[in-house]
Amino acid sequence: MSAARQRRGVLALVPDDWDVAWQRRHQVLTRLAGYYPVAWISPALHWRERLRQRNVLKPPRAVATSRLFTLTSRDDLPTVNAPRQLRDAIVRRRARLGAMWLRDQGCEAIELQIWLPELAVALDVIDHASVSYHIDDEYSWSTIDAPLPDEERRLIERVDRVYVTSRKLLETKGGINPNTLVSPNGVDYALFSTPRTEPDDLARVPHPRAGYVGVLKEQLDWDLLIALATTRSDWSFVIVGPVRAVHESVHESLAALTRLANVYMLGEKSPQALPAYVQAMDVALLPYRRNAYTDAIDPLKLYEALAAGIPVVSTPIRTVLEMEDAVMTADGAEQWSEALSSAIDSRSNDRRAKGQRIAREHDWNIIVARMAESIARG
Repeated sequence: MSAARQRRGVLALVPDDWDVAWQRRHQVLTRLAGYYPVAWISPALHWRERLRQRNVLKPPRAVATSRLFTLTSRDDLPTVNAPRQLRDAIVRRRARLGAMWLRDQGCEAIELQIWLPELAVALDVIDHASVSYHIDDEYSWSTIDAPLPDEERRLIERVDRVYVTSRKLLETKGGINPNTLVSPNGVDYALFSTPRTEPDDLARVPHPRAGYVGVLKEQLDWDLLIALATTRSDWSFVIVGPVRAVHESVHESLAALTRLANVYMLGEKSPQALPAYVQAMDVALLPYRRNAYTDAIDPLKLYEALAAGIPVVSTPIRTVLEMEDAVMTADGAEQWSEALSSAIDSRSNDRRAKGQRIAREHDWNIIVARMAESIARG
């Protein structure tokens, strides 16, 4: 039997757990499970953290749906930082557990998916019909342009398909594998465009509201946010999302924002609740720092705001500059302040229609259908 006719399953080695704030991999793999059984394999928790949390050893288990198996960081054996051979052996063991589950589902061929370069060690131990490498970030995390690491270059050379989410990533990591495809981020268009009831904790916040809905991290321009909230006391600044910050400076900035009377920190919300928060903003904020890293990103929150039909003001990162007809850009606190006022005044023009058209074209169902078709071809 040819590989193309065998029943396939998807073995995805991903960089985090299923129950964190949803990212591209959640959206893609959830929908791929509608085409193929999917095994989501998270990296193991470090053994020191396991001891600190006093986690007991748990066997792997299927969660979410019978089509989607997840091996969380707390399942099975913990990991180590060194020696590398032991760390890699644990990655391989976890990959084999996912492959066993797929075989139990009757899968005769495996599409192996690597979502982080360090997880490529599974390539040599998992019998696979095809392999894809997903690049949805600049994995060096460098704020300046840096050479492509040899480890990542070798991975790109070996796989059948490479997915990059932005033109910048295509420039820096394309030209190595001839089957490198731009697969931008997307949005559940129906979820974010269908009107929702205003959340109770947002109803008390005065208009106009400028909102950031997303993960709170180092890449945001926290000084800009503090300056805007301080100088535009006539606006309410609403921040919705979990903190994923390592640097102490971010926590200090969050504390400074919390002290301002017109800043509202509403915390993390479930994926199903987020559309109501986005829709209730008068303007969506994408306040990124400008550097080589952010010029390579394709923000999920951009498409979510466009689908919701609200004005968007962003730092002029490269992805946003490619859709200036639908998004306003600003550089510096003074321009940002002016852009907020302009966004409110221009809500009735055709930016909304243009933005929603872009969002419809980036519906996750469309994006994942193309991937599923590629997997079927082998």
